[in-house]
Amino acid sequence: MAHLFVKDIQPGQQIQDVYMVTQPVLRNTAKGDLYIAMYLSDKTGRTNSRMWQATEEIYQSIPSEGFVLIRGKSELYQGSLQIVVNEVKAIEPDQVRITDYVPRTEKNIGEMYEQMKAVLATMQNADLKRLVKAFLDDTDLMK
Repeated sequence: MAHLFVKDIQPGQQIQDVYMVTQPVLRNTAKGDLYIAMYLSDKTGRTNSRMWQATEEIYQSIPSEGFVLIRGKSELYQGSLQIVVNEVKAIEPDQVRITDYVPRTEKNIGEMYEQMKAVLATMQNADLKRLVKAFLDDTDLMK
């Protein structure tokens, strides 16, 4: 099944998919019930999400930064999209296609690299030039 990207989510949509989770926080409602506030994202964007009737156990199962499989529904809240999560399960990073979650340029990377090298070649400071050369010569870094 293809990933449902954040930019394509419409209000009122049922969602069952994997997203990158960041900044989960366990909070209390005005009535004292627990809920989890967190951000869900992929390479196309980020959205607020809430899990109502949460428990400490559920909160502890969510990584502070990582991937989660969620089941829930999207809605508009004060004019912004949010996802109300009904179920959440942590997912190991090796179970996701990382390119769906990390933004990447649409531009030609080879051309951009050559342009960067041309600009860096104009540097006048010899020490900085050596430092930049060390970075550019590091094959693992330049992958």
